Amino acid sequence: MIYDLRLLRGPLVLLVLFVASLSSASAADRITATIAITNTAGTTNGQTIQIVAGNTTTRTWTNSVTVPASQIFTNSTAAGAATNLYKQLVATAPLGVAPILMTTSTNVVLYGVSGVPLAITLSAGYGTVSYATSSVSPAAYTVRIPNTVESAAQKTNVASALVDWFNLSAATNQANPSAPAFALFASLSALNSSSNSLRTDTINATNKLDTDLRAYTLDATNKLNTDLRAALQPANAALSNVVNIASNSYLGSFTGNLAGGTNLNGSAVIYATNTSPVRPDFWKPYQMFQTNAAFLFLSPTNVDVGKTQFQSCAVFVTNSTAAEIAVTFPASIHAQGTANVTNLSAFTFSQYGQKWTNVVCFPMY
Repeated sequence: MIYDLRLLRGPLVLLVLFVASLSSASAADRITATIAITNTAGTTNGQTIQIVAGNTTTRTWTNSVTVPASQIFTNSTAAGAATNLYKQLVATAPLGVAPILMTTSTNVVLYGVSGVPLAITLSAGYGTVSYATSSVSPAAYTVRIPNTVESAAQKTNVASALVDWFNLSAATNQANPSAPAFALFASLSALNSSSNSLRTDTINATNKLDTDLRAYTLDATNKLNTDLRAALQPANAALSNVVNIASNSYLGSFTGNLAGGTNLNGSAVIYATNTSPVRPDFWKPYQMFQTNAAFLFLSPTNVDVGKTQFQSCAVFVTNSTAAEIAVTFPASIHAQGTANVTNLSAFTFSQYGQKWTNVVCFPMY
């Protein structure tokens, strides 16, 4: 940047040169500003100080403070004015400035955060400002509490730097896991310890189930292992309790009307009591239910579409009453035997090549 200094005069020349020097400073530079109260009579009402750092603030000297964040009590001595300035700046510190120190009775020093420009302008008549720049490599950050005093960028800088400290292996002591701040961290860490490992023993490097665990729970086609499927299917479990694990290889039995049950090849079905109509399923080796009322058999489902397979299935029906229960078949099914239900009746359906479907009725009195 080029400035024509012939067009500038006095203090304005110094201000331009100072701002230019800030723009050329490295991001890791730290600027220190010393404010010296030089007027032995102190400060007067209406004088100002402007501070440009993480933000821009203007504070006004006044005989009566009503807004503490932007007003400073005047004082008739240099030392008194410096003390009032120091107290006001510490109480409402500008962003990008830390720490703030009173180094002599009339001097207040503001340390800018590394990489943050710092410029201070005093109104005429009561003091001077001098600057010093030091190179910090890498950039150092001052941790201030609460974090709300920092800009968003500075919050990121400080938080990232603190995490870097915690990641160091140079520490010779440990955080107390029973401390309130570490309570949740400790409980999660315990699951991944050498004796209580969760992730290491179950999840591999690509976030998949560990090989050994898969071997115990999944077969070669990633379906539930046979032994695990048997354990998951309790006796007389309702369909709603097991439908979510009803994979193509599930071999358990279901209680219910099989509503929504699909891909259950090789399974058995226990229909609900007094189910009607009943649709035999050639994919199930047997089905069973209890009824005290007449019911209708529908045409079987899952008939071989390739017309190459012989299929059969048996439906066992019990009747808790002594009376015979009537059974009806559709015209497409050729029935042989006595079509009613006694104490126990077996209905065996069979077909080949979709040419005909037969059922053999066998009541057991």
